[in-house]
Amino acid sequence: MSSVLGNNDFLLEQCHLNSEEKYACSRHLLKLINESMELRNWHRGEKFCTILRSINPDHHECSVKWCECLFQLGDYHAVLRIVNEEYIEKLDNKIWIKIPLLIFKADSEFNIGQHTLCAETLNSTLKYIKHLEILQNLEYKEELLLKQYTTRILLLQSRIYELNNMISKVITTLEYILLKYDYLNIQAIKKIFCTYFLTKQQKINIFNKWIINIPNDFHWISDIVSLRILYDHWNQDRKFEDLFFNKKGIKFEEINKSLLYEILENIPQYVFNTCFFREHRICLLWNIGQLSTLINELSQLNPINLISQDKIIVIYVCALTECKDTGSILKLSQIVNKKAPLSAISLFIMGCYYFNQNLYSKAIHLYRKTIEKEPGFFEAYLALGHSLAMDNNYDQALAIYESLQTNWKGSYLGVFYQGIEYMRNKKLDLAYEFLKESYQLAPYDPYVLNEYGILLFNNKNFVEASSIFKQASQNCNTDHFTKRDLYYKIQANLGLSLIWSYMYTSNCTEDNILDEAINCLNRYIKVHHLKTNPSIKLGLAISLHLRAKFEEASKLYLSLMSEQYFNSQLLQLLHSICTDCNIS
Repeated sequence: MSSVLGNNDFLLEQCHLNSEEKYACSRHLLKLINESMELRNWHRGEKFCTILRSINPDHHECSVKWCECLFQLGDYHAVLRIVNEEYIEKLDNKIWIKIPLLIFKADSEFNIGQHTLCAETLNSTLKYIKHLEILQNLEYKEELLLKQYTTRILLLQSRIYELNNMISKVITTLEYILLKYDYLNIQAIKKIFCTYFLTKQQKINIFNKWIINIPNDFHWISDIVSLRILYDHWNQDRKFEDLFFNKKGIKFEEINKSLLYEILENIPQYVFNTCFFREHRICLLWNIGQLSTLINELSQLNPINLISQDKIIVIYVCALTECKDTGSILKLSQIVNKKAPLSAISLFIMGCYYFNQNLYSKAIHLYRKTIEKEPGFFEAYLALGHSLAMDNNYDQALAIYESLQTNWKGSYLGVFYQGIEYMRNKKLDLAYEFLKESYQLAPYDPYVLNEYGILLFNNKNFVEASSIFKQASQNCNTDHFTKRDLYYKIQANLGLSLIWSYMYTSNCTEDNILDEAINCLNRYIKVHHLKTNPSIKLGLAISLHLRAKFEEASKLYLSLMSEQYFNSQLLQLLHSICTDCNIS
């Protein structure tokens, strides 16, 4: 191969040779170009294309390969210089050459931000394709090639629709690709089944039409998509779950997320782009130590593979942000920024770093830049809403959460966080409306249950609040590191709601309610001893007092007074204990 590469000067000298010799030289160069492209050595391929064009300016097949090399190298303006109107007009009788050139032109226009021109180019290219489909008796290979071209055009159109926030057209276009042109198109599968643009039922409707086309050799893809739908909409209903697991001979009662992990591990390794399905392994890791080991894996990836693992990285960053592990976020940011500078994922990670540093204005700026680059970045919208809320931009935060609710119909988070914002701003009627809706959409989410329970407690619905907190406690997996703190908060809220329901509700007078409240509050205090809220200590003291455990209750009352938590109610309670114990 090195001897061939050393002959570049010789090849350039062949330009003065006769036509037969030039033809032989052109064939040799074309062979070198094809070898370079197979090895994905775009620089080398582009160099040989330049030489071939200088020998034979009318070699149109070379033009297509030249554009591909330049496109892969990111030289979009060079592609547009080659595929100009004058050159396209020369190809009127060479429609099979014209179509791929126009596709490279449209792709290049999109990448330099000329979206209107891109849309026009795509429409004209589709006309040429339809012309071929109608007028010619195509061979099987030609039909497949046209399907590939059409798929690429439709994918690009869907990206333009997404930039213009036309989500329904995005989904319609991608569904059309899956059902008619390419039933294994990873980008379409990812957008339809692995985002929250659609509700669970809408996904299932598309899934049922799509699965008919899947050949037996690719049954694993339909299995993985089934699992993604289950995972993203866990516990909403059992119909789809029963259908899937009965087919596999598994009882639903035996299912847990670790079993999903085992099934996901059977994805064929040769299909690298399916790695986004594997993001579950992160959700199934139970401690931050295991999670941190993924940094080493990510640091070994090349930029293209790193971006293709964006879903894994996003979940990883969100978990680190929730755990306040700022050091790991910064380390990951450095890795990603080095390999893919100014990419959407790089900006998002840096935004999370500033969010954890309480630098909300910087985080807001970076999240907005992320959304500009990738309008369908669900997590960036969510993080932007949180940052605006923390920065006290109440109206803007609500607007972002409302857009989540509008564009991502399969997610309840837009509704949920609108309710949170209304509750923070003491608009309890509106908060109740949104939190109740989010509870109906996601009765399995402990975060939703906890906030809904707090609102019911504030509205003095103590019995109903107790019931919701019990449900939240059952649904909160304490093995998962991101939910441990939430679990103990729920225990505290449950304990307080049980005490108040005992004191203020006539049908709740059983002593076992007090015992349960004492146990719940003790669980919280045991973990958060130094940071225990005085109101929780007071609740425990009152429950001990009501249970006639006067000595323990009085110690807690005195402890609260020593911590300068002093009010007339506390004095009355102490006086009551002294009276009950006949202490003068």
